[in-house]
Amino acid sequence: MWDEALINALVVFKKNLEAKPNVGGVIDTVSQIYDGADRLFDELTAKDETVSEGVEKLACEQGCNHCCYRQVAVSAAEALAIGTFLRLSIPEEGVDMVAQAISGLAAEVIGKSPSERAWMKFPCPLLTDGDCAVYSIRPLQCRSTCSTNASLCALGLEEGEDPDIEALTAQVDLYKSTLAVLMKVETELGFETGPLDLIPALSIVLSDDTAAPRWLQGEDVFGPARIITTLH
Repeated sequence: MWDEALINALVVFKKNLEAKPNVGGVIDTVSQIYDGADRLFDELTAKDETVSEGVEKLACEQGCNHCCYRQVAVSAAEALAIGTFLRLSIPEEGVDMVAQAISGLAAEVIGKSPSERAWMKFPCPLLTDGDCAVYSIRPLQCRSTCSTNASLCALGLEEGEDPDIEALTAQVDLYKSTLAVLMKVETELGFETGPLDLIPALSIVLSDDTAAPRWLQGEDVFGPARIITTLH
């Protein structure tokens, strides 16, 4: 299954970069991979009674953001897509404010482990009035995050821990596997990849207009944002 997913993602990425040999091709690829993963999960939910029952038990809802204080691992393509989305979706002065907030937080969290990040209790700078400002293009790890017990999530945040949350395994596995496929594709195409810490990676994208073209040329522009530990 995942071999087929890898081949399909390679085809999509190559096709998009041939049509748009710039960050536009990267954005198109990320959007299509997100849509494909979401569609696959919807199909899985419709066909598998165990999954559909699990979805009904999920406690996640709008405004519930306890998980938005944790480290988020992304691929390089995701970081470029989200950074570009921010540039295009908010006024220029707003971009500067967001970039400053992200840069300040990046300096605090770079190199920290997931448990250290949980203890620091820094909210994601992309939260706006408690909601995600990039929800439509949120990372695959964020899409994988789910819980059947919001109280346990709140307790973990309060105590500065990164607890093991009872989640819907099918959702976690699908989106995290998709992230692994996307990073594999980046490697196959000769691009430097992650996993990257979302915040330092976004700081690089927003502070350097040359980050995207240099990455597309094979340069390792995201080195400082790379996560040394394994994905969580």
